[in-house]
Amino acid sequence: MVELGPSREDYYTFTAYNTVVTVNPRGEVVARYRKSHLYYTDEVWAQEGPEGFVAHDVTFDGKPNRLGFNEAVRREIAARDGQVTDESIRTTFAICMDLNPYHFLPPSPTSPMSLVEHVLNTDSRLLILSTAWLTHLSSAALAESIGRPDMDTLSYWFGKLMPLINHDKKTTCVFANRCGEEPGRTVPNVLSEEKEGEGGGEGVRYAGSSWVGFLEHGKVRMGRVMGRAEEGVLVVDTEALAMGGGWVVEFGERG
Repeated sequence: MVELGPSREDYYTFTAYNTVVTVNPRGEVVARYRKSHLYYTDEVWAQEGPEGFVAHDVTFDGKPNRLGFNEAVRREIAARDGQVTDESIRTTFAICMDLNPYHFLPPSPTSPMSLVEHVLNTDSRLLILSTAWLTHLSSAALAESIGRPDMDTLSYWFGKLMPLINHDKKTTCVFANRCGEEPGRTVPNVLSEEKEGEGGGEGVRYAGSSWVGFLEHGKVRMGRVMGRAEEGVLVVDTEALAMGGGWVVEFGERG
């Protein structure tokens, strides 16, 4: 979403931020995060979030409520089975380009903290990434592989997450990526020699492949991964996933 806030220079002007706002079932705002690492398409309208990466202690309602029961049913279950307690989880929110180094610059002593460094330094147990990650597949190729995840995109994400994957602590990840196609000018790949406007004006296409899973001890355990152009809602029981199952990707010896 786009968030507008008063500018420091002039009360009557506003600064726009690319923002994730999280609300609870009662509609109350429990967390707000403003994107830190802007992509070049952000820079024409948004400013960097002044707070940088932030860890929020987000309280999740007890499991019966998470499963969609209303308050009356929740009280009934609590009376029968014991108190249903809420749970606070240290959570880091991020948006798309935040997963990459700041402006794609190589690491240096003066570089801003990376997303994975922030997750480790703040002992965040949950990482939620909202993204609009692109694919350079043609419309025809995308249509032929709707239900198959984009392995190149997943491999890229896992590469950026490797410090978390190789760590002893378990991090739960929720990656929610856009899917489908938008008309308009083709967005260039800034990491290649492709120029803006190439692609016959087909517009932009997204890689989809949203997933939920764990990172721990050199493995990614995915409870569910969606296809390149699959639209829907992921529902994953992370407590059951922690007991085993899912799709496991292992990365060999930990270095």
